[in-house]
This record gives sequence, C-alpha cells and structure tokens, in this order.
Amino acid sequence: MVPQSSADVALCFLSPGGDGLRAPSCPTARNNCAIRFGNNGFESNAVSKCDAPCTSSCYSGNPGGGPDPNDCEYATGLLFARNPQLFTLPTGGYNLFTWRSCGIGIQNQIVSSGAPCTQRMQYDHADVANVARYLAWNCQAAQNAHGGRCTADSGVYIPNFPDFYIQVYRNQ
Repeated sequence: MVPQSSADVALCFLSPGGDGLRAPSCPTARNNCAIRFGNNGFESNAVSKCDAPCTSSCYSGNPGGGPDPNDCEYATGLLFARNPQLFTLPTGGYNLFTWRSCGIGIQNQIVSSGAPCTQRMQYDHADVANVARYLAWNCQAAQNAHGGRCTADSGVYIPNFPDFYIQVYRNQ
C-alpha cells in the first residue's frame, strides 16, 4: 500500500559529506515489491508501487464502445502468468498490453524535485491484471461506459499528483 501516515514513509538520507551538507531526502513507499516477489526482477533504485491503491472511474458515454471483457480476461490471464512479475517504467513510460478488442495500459507519472530522487517506478503484472479485470467488467455499456481508468491515490513526492494510472479501453 502507499503510505497512509508519516509513520509509513521511509526517508533515505545520504551521509553528511566533509562539508557537513546532506543530500535531499527521498520519500518512498514501503517496499511491497520486494516483500511480495523477492529479488526476481527487483530494482532497488526504483520507487516501489506494488499494492498501491488507486481510485477507479469509468469513461462515460458511447455505451457499447468499450472492450469485450472476455478479451480482457484473456489478456489479464497472460499478465498473471508473466515471470518475472516485476517491471520498471521510466518517468513518462507507458506499457501497453493488447488482445483483440482489449487495450490495457499503465503509465508512470512520478514527478520529483530532482536528483538524487528517482522517478523510476516498479510495479507488477498481477496488480495491473487485477485492476484491468475490475475495470473491464465494471465499466461497460450497463454503466453507460466504454472502459475506465484507475488513478493512484497520491504521489510519493508531490501530494495530490498521482504517480501512475492503469486504463482499459477498446483496442482498434
């Protein structure tokens, strides 16, 4: 999960140099990626966002224009089977997974005030699959929707600026 209180936030301080100056601190989420998956694909210099909560919303209008949830079900099955489960996205990086009418995407939107804080994000295919499955089945014509998005609740560096989003849409 993303830190919910200041007690959940870890700070990484560099040792003071000979001049007595300290490098800026870099807040990070708890390292749920390493806890869940060990070192298989783990990158210690990336911001761990495994298990991070997000808020879902459906793309309104154009009912019936969304992906076939059965196509998304097949795509999410492939994501669950990926090994290693962990992947890293650079700032602005976007991973796209498609199968027939189903498009699933995740984008890293981490913004920091600069070095030495990393803007690389680590996430896992199983979390993408779980979110995509939910969106595919719950953002359809019955909800007057055509796909949807799940946006991270808050940014690790900048509050109220989401670090990532996952979306499901109709692949043309």
